[in-house]
Amino acid sequence: MVDSVNRGGAGWLWGAFTAARERAESDADLLGRFVRTRDEAAFRELVRRLGPTVFGVCCRYLGNSADAADAFQSTFLVLARKAGTVRPPGRVAAWVYGVACLAARKLRQTRQRRRLREVAVPHPPDRPAPEGEMDTELRPAVDEELGRLPDNFRLPIVLCGLRGLTIAQAAAELGWPVGTVATRLSRGRAELAKRLARRGITLAAIAAVGGWSELVAGVPPRLIEQTVATATGGSVPPAVTALTSEVVNAMTWTPLRQLGLGLLVASAVALAGGAIISNGIAAPAPTAPIFSDTQPPPGDTKPALDRVEWNMVAGLLRQASVRKEIGLSPDDYKTLAEFRKERRGALKKRLEAGFQAGGQQNGGGVQKTRGQQNGGPGDLAAAEALDQYLKGQRELEVEVAKKAAEVLTPAGVKRLKQAVLQAAGPRGLLDRVAIRELQLTAEQEDRIAAALGPVRSPLNVIQNARLERTAQEQDAVMETALKVLTADQRKRWDALVGKALPTADLLRANPTSEESMADLNGE
Repeated sequence: MVDSVNRGGAGWLWGAFTAARERAESDADLLGRFVRTRDEAAFRELVRRLGPTVFGVCCRYLGNSADAADAFQSTFLVLARKAGTVRPPGRVAAWVYGVACLAARKLRQTRQRRRLREVAVPHPPDRPAPEGEMDTELRPAVDEELGRLPDNFRLPIVLCGLRGLTIAQAAAELGWPVGTVATRLSRGRAELAKRLARRGITLAAIAAVGGWSELVAGVPPRLIEQTVATATGGSVPPAVTALTSEVVNAMTWTPLRQLGLGLLVASAVALAGGAIISNGIAAPAPTAPIFSDTQPPPGDTKPALDRVEWNMVAGLLRQASVRKEIGLSPDDYKTLAEFRKERRGALKKRLEAGFQAGGQQNGGGVQKTRGQQNGGPGDLAAAEALDQYLKGQRELEVEVAKKAAEVLTPAGVKRLKQAVLQAAGPRGLLDRVAIRELQLTAEQEDRIAAALGPVRSPLNVIQNARLERTAQEQDAVMETALKVLTADQRKRWDALVGKALPTADLLRANPTSEESMADLNGE
């Protein structure tokens, strides 16, 4: 690594330059450097910047510095292993905050289970909290309620309140207008205040003991160095290894349980001894955003449609109406389908091998069912195998799209991207690039979000028997959301998505549809 090169008498100057560069870079820039080159200096700077927030969370949940240090190290070990999955990278601070809350909760649960097994001994009377100090039992409530806020409120609070960024800096990290961040920060704090008031905490009480700085904690320099060494290839303490396994499992299995679609591992992954995962695992919908996360440089006139990322392409190409619209011949479609089938088969074999290895590490070669206790030595290997499988699925989607683009005309490629955008349904209006392209105000965004209602659970499969009814319901929601736009914004949206494709076909392309599930299972 360039920062470790011996630069003789100029070493101090190079070190000063490097430190200045790292301070000038955003969290997203540092994360990108680490993902690309595993740059230890970039990771150390992330630990230094985010450490006070993380350590504060861990101390509030756990109440002692020893356990908090384990949860702290586990949080950044998870970041090092899953850095490439933070999407968009500008939200790294909020992502790490969420992992810290999860790690601290897991460790607290482990500690409580251990205490239940120990012989009960009389507890000394509780020490009364000094005047002005927040009740230690209520401190975790701040993180719990903050974690329950919608993203549009939670992210500005984490960045401005806990991370310590200015509104302008937070806007740059999130890619939102400054006015939007300011409005959502104000509304988010008001909503958080209402939720905390129901649990006996007021923002005035927080202000009385130091304001938001009460929610962060100074990190011992030695802990920072230990964490960086652990996350970049050093030895990991057993307690941190076990905790990290639990956290990664929770981050992997919970989304899979929620998504409940596609590839049922019960029919695809046969583990040693003939055992399989009892309820099956479904391949989730692609997690990549519709649009590229890369902010265009100032003055860039690149059309928003050109920044649409390939998503749900395989499902769209299964629809005859889409193939006709983009001009894809039957022979070309057959070639694409065979390519995808071959690559998908290789991914499934690697997933099976990962589960077999995990089962053997757990002792006996049998993978536990999803309802059983996680934390065995093979669970982390199995979780990482799933991470690689999901990453491979996303990459395959892009490869199929690129191969399709090779045989399509430019007009056909444009129409396919419009189909991808339309397939996002009404929620496509709230994508970052759509917001920027339409120049939506914060008030409009909130009104559209209210019209869309809660995010539909992927456990609710789009059934063929209700397909037409579901299409009508989605059309009604879209029409309501579009009424929020001005006439000029409506024209921009129509130009962006082009002629409307049949909503029922777009729903069939959705990963939660019965058709997509049957396709992924080879039926």
